[in-house]
Amino acid sequence: MVFFMVKELDSSPNQLIILGNGFDLACGLKSSYSSFFRDRYSLHHWNTESTDIGIINDLLLKSGTLSTKFWKIDSPTIWDIIFLSNCKTTQESETNWCDIETLIQSSIDYWYSEPYWDDYSPGPWTLQYWINGGKEHSDHPEFASYIEDFLIHEGKLVNASAKTFLNELKTQLNQLEKAFGRYLNTYYAFTKFPGQYSNPNKEDERQKQVQNQKIPTYQKYARGLLKTIRGKNIRGNPQLCSVLSFNFTTPFTENAKNNDLVRNIHGITEYPIFGIDPVYTDRDGTTHVITDERSAFTKSFRVLELPTDRRYEKTLHPFRSDEPLDFIKFFGHSLGDADYSYFRTLFDDVDLVNGNTALMFLYTDDSVRTDLNTNVTHLINKYASDLPSQNQRTDLMTKLMLEGRLSILKIQDPKETNQ
Repeated sequence: MVFFMVKELDSSPNQLIILGNGFDLACGLKSSYSSFFRDRYSLHHWNTESTDIGIINDLLLKSGTLSTKFWKIDSPTIWDIIFLSNCKTTQESETNWCDIETLIQSSIDYWYSEPYWDDYSPGPWTLQYWINGGKEHSDHPEFASYIEDFLIHEGKLVNASAKTFLNELKTQLNQLEKAFGRYLNTYYAFTKFPGQYSNPNKEDERQKQVQNQKIPTYQKYARGLLKTIRGKNIRGNPQLCSVLSFNFTTPFTENAKNNDLVRNIHGITEYPIFGIDPVYTDRDGTTHVITDERSAFTKSFRVLELPTDRRYEKTLHPFRSDEPLDFIKFFGHSLGDADYSYFRTLFDDVDLVNGNTALMFLYTDDSVRTDLNTNVTHLINKYASDLPSQNQRTDLMTKLMLEGRLSILKIQDPKETNQ
């Protein structure tokens, strides 16, 4: 696949930079969901170097009961059971923890819909009825047993209705989000400690060591990488930009909450959110917006819950509000369907088909190039398929490349820059 170079930079580009978790990873921060879960499930006092297979065998017994080690997790939740039970670990390949938003989506859909074994049961199904049916008819009866074991141990909701149980799932998802925020704060400045981040005897000591570092390595790399992404204009001056980050970290300013040009759309480490896309497409290709009880799990609903009154006008139109963006630059984002609603809104805003906005997808590690090609192609083609006019669907990829408005470019690694 060949991607043409984008149009020549002008002297004052109006550009938006979109950052995903790959940005923090490139700067050396262990911010992936995978790192979080391994830390969460590998308690430092019993299994520091455990493989994913070892973690699962230790925490979830094949008998359908939870190991006593499971209860050593900081504030264990039903979501821990869901993630552990659904991981794809084999002896040859490690767990794919990364796509937890898709798993949240499928779990919510699963709990919300009546199970197939409830077809003959009158009225709203109860969780206990689901558990009993799961033990008898499921291909994985131990999963229902894990849920029952957890609920009985916690004294919660065994006879709850589906709606009540969804509310409890939301509460427990909040608990997991807070745990992830604590994990990020612990590792924020490259401190390295083995095992469970939230051990009460270790947390104060670790936070002090983070605060005592005079020049946090992560922040140094992050600011250098942003400068490289931002680029230079034809006069040699740094380009101005706004940043829309899908991360929870705030390395660019001492007080990002009050900076109009930097936005963390899904919250910061003090209140991160996990959510699902509010828009979905059914099997016949029809697009729908979630309006039932599941809407409380959507990203748009969760963003409204954040304790902030921040607005996004200056982020999307940083310097010339009456004109569309010259560039939208992406770095470190998987471009997955879970965030597609954001991208579709951006592309509509700049009139991607008929406008002049250029898309730049940047990377530092050659190993991601093949996946990036695939993900960019999927994103553009998905957007093209959503356009209202059949004429506009004519090979949007080719149109953007011929107009010099689509490129995938390698940039310098921040660690090489800062050597």
